[in-house]
Amino acid sequence: MVFLYEGKLNDLDISIAQRIEKNPEIVTDNNIFRAADILEISASKLTKYCQKIGLKGFKEIKYKLDEELIRTQLQRQADHCDFKITSILDQKNHKHLIAIPKLLASSSKIIIVSNSSFQALTSYLAIKLRLDYHQAAINYTFDQDFSFEYLDDQVLTILVDETSQVTNFSSKWYRPNQNYIHITAKALKQQADYYPLSIINSEIKLPFDAAVMLIFSWLMAEMSKK
Repeated sequence: MVFLYEGKLNDLDISIAQRIEKNPEIVTDNNIFRAADILEISASKLTKYCQKIGLKGFKEIKYKLDEELIRTQLQRQADHCDFKITSILDQKNHKHLIAIPKLLASSSKIIIVSNSSFQALTSYLAIKLRLDYHQAAINYTFDQDFSFEYLDDQVLTILVDETSQVTNFSSKWYRPNQNYIHITAKALKQQADYYPLSIINSEIKLPFDAAVMLIFSWLMAEMSKK
């Protein structure tokens, strides 16, 4: 839980972060006064710690921890999954699966874009790419302006777009000769520099975010082999 350690923390702050990371339920299952009592600090000190790591207060850290626990559960499910990645993707997408890990590894920057519903997931994936794979990765939502991110060459954009609300070539951030991966539940046709990963209905029933996590787990594992 990287966010617990972000900011200028003293020894007591780090101790608070370590205890919360070891037992998140201290925060998720209690109000601020009970959580502070368990941590053996005051409620005001707990609020100050939250602010030091860039949060507004206790309610926000409770929300972020809930999200983190959900992501961890999805990651664990993906890590222990014993079926092939091709079983959840449109067969037409299989032929370019080999190319995508190379794109991830060779890109100067990776931008992951989603709607607000999947922002917590894409934030986790960007952090994972930065910390574990040393990639310059960042996440945005579709309504944000991030056109300045395309000043570099070899930028890879990953669209996490369940309902295919994005039309790639008319999007305000589209740039010729950049690469795009489009993860969606709709079948889409591959084009130059554009790699759709269409999650299909199959015997394996997965929610969209779990399927996205599974796809990224596979891609990252393949990327590490390159």
